[in-house]
Amino acid sequence: MKAFRQAAALLFSSSLSQNNRNNAMASATSTDAPTATQPAATAEPTSNVPAAAPSGLCPDTLANFELIDQKAVLYYALVPSTSDGSSNGFLCARLEVEDEGWVALAVSPNGQMIGSEAIIGLPDDDSVLKYSLDAYSNPSPMDDSKQTLMDTSITQSNGKTVMEFTKLLEEDDEISIVEEGTNIFLYASGSSNALAYHSAKETFQKDFSNDNTSSISSNVSDAPTAAPPVPNQDKDCTKEYCEYQLAPDLLKRYLINVPDGTTLDICEGCTISMEIVYDGEGWVSIAISEDGLMIGSEAVVGIPGENNNVPQKYVLGGKANVDVQPMPQSQQTLTDATVEVVNGQTIMKFTKIMQESGEIPISPTANNNFMWAHGSGSSLGYHAAREVYVHNISSGVSESSTNTINKAAWLAHGVMAFLAWGVCTPLAVQSALLRDLLPKGPIWFNIHRALNTLSYALFIALFALAIAYVQKEGDKHFNGAHERMGLAMFILATVQILGGAFRPHLPEAGDVKSVLRKGWEASHRAIGVALLACGFWQMRVGIELYAVKYNVDESEEDTFGIVYWVWVGLMSAIIVVGGAYFKLKKKDDAEEEVDKKGEGQ
Repeated sequence: MKAFRQAAALLFSSSLSQNNRNNAMASATSTDAPTATQPAATAEPTSNVPAAAPSGLCPDTLANFELIDQKAVLYYALVPSTSDGSSNGFLCARLEVEDEGWVALAVSPNGQMIGSEAIIGLPDDDSVLKYSLDAYSNPSPMDDSKQTLMDTSITQSNGKTVMEFTKLLEEDDEISIVEEGTNIFLYASGSSNALAYHSAKETFQKDFSNDNTSSISSNVSDAPTAAPPVPNQDKDCTKEYCEYQLAPDLLKRYLINVPDGTTLDICEGCTISMEIVYDGEGWVSIAISEDGLMIGSEAVVGIPGENNNVPQKYVLGGKANVDVQPMPQSQQTLTDATVEVVNGQTIMKFTKIMQESGEIPISPTANNNFMWAHGSGSSLGYHAAREVYVHNISSGVSESSTNTINKAAWLAHGVMAFLAWGVCTPLAVQSALLRDLLPKGPIWFNIHRALNTLSYALFIALFALAIAYVQKEGDKHFNGAHERMGLAMFILATVQILGGAFRPHLPEAGDVKSVLRKGWEASHRAIGVALLACGFWQMRVGIELYAVKYNVDESEEDTFGIVYWVWVGLMSAIIVVGGAYFKLKKKDDAEEEVDKKGEGQ
């Protein structure tokens, strides 16, 4: 894929119009081919490959899917060639990516970029074209005669990019897509609509003969009609099970049990019956969170083969295994709880009280912050996949955390926070503690004041930005620990700035400091240290919140976290070690001065 990245680094365009592309198929149908809604071209085939099936034969629903990564899913249906080989087959595909940018899907003979053939969608150009990737640079579309894709489109909505196309399985001088056997596909996508360095890439293999045969059809009437379930707003989730597809390989089914004598709004004594179905073998988990963070959330975890195959309630106190512990036995109130592996699927079932004393409640009518995760084995350990999503269980309305809405605004919020509390404030403290390293005079104070002023100005800007975008996203203000800490810091920082502006002045040379001045100095230092420590904590939690909100890969989050703590450790070490050194040095200098005076008497 290294070569694929390099090939995607150049911009390119095509002179083909969308109309020409969609009608560029230059082969005829056989009389044995299924009848199409639109007549196919009548020109005689001019190649050795079987005649192409006409456009319009893709099923209404593409029921097969391949989960490429956390953000990308390929939905598809394979329409095979006729048994006598007289009619070509084709692949109906829809690539959905939870991000806005260019997208690409390539077929490769060996998993390498060079020699592969890609279908690339450029949203700004409204183009979906075939490319030959024959070199590390300067990729260009295939000749017009080879632009045989049908039913092409590329759209963007609500932070998602969707590319659709229908491609012939066999074409002259091109890599064939085989109906039986291994196909090697390459996927890539960018963070912008202009073709440039990719933000994601994957290689995966696909043998279409392993799919459910009911989804491989040469007739529209035989095509599958059932799509993966999505939140169903037409169902009454208090009377029948509602379904929500958490991921292509993970399904949630649930029923809200409302006792007689109460309503859904009040829901006194309500329980929720839930079923989690994972298309694989491993532990599964569903959690509820106050703020969308793992730490502090409460989960129901099912581990096949453990605890007599009964799921338990856990407190997620941290990311390490030792921090993920079952709740006390008195809080293990799940009923009808089982977890088992059946025909390669892990199925967890349980009924949970929705509002329990001392636990995070599940709201029947408002948004809930849920998290799901599953492992690749039956021993509880690092998860193979996870995601946070917001779900109103009564209406079915949900919002995945994998979005790009307001991403730039929250990134700006984090950058300003780092500049304020990770750069300006530590340097301001250092300028005061290490003033002996600076030229004599008020220069240290001028630096100290300028850096604190800049830090406070950045704090005002990032605080206002957060207020505005929380309001824009319809969330409650100061609803989580990060938000409440931010408010407390803003109040303290304002007090600190005002205290510095109206501080008691130093006494004249030779005079003793007043009690008021000494008190101000002590409080100024104490508040400054508290603000700096809180700022360090706030930024790390902010990184985690951003990673969850925009589904940042955990390895990337951990790497960034390490870099962040190294920086914080460096700033803290300079403050602590440097401050202690110069304080001891002043003490030694004072004692030395006293000794000199004693010797002179």
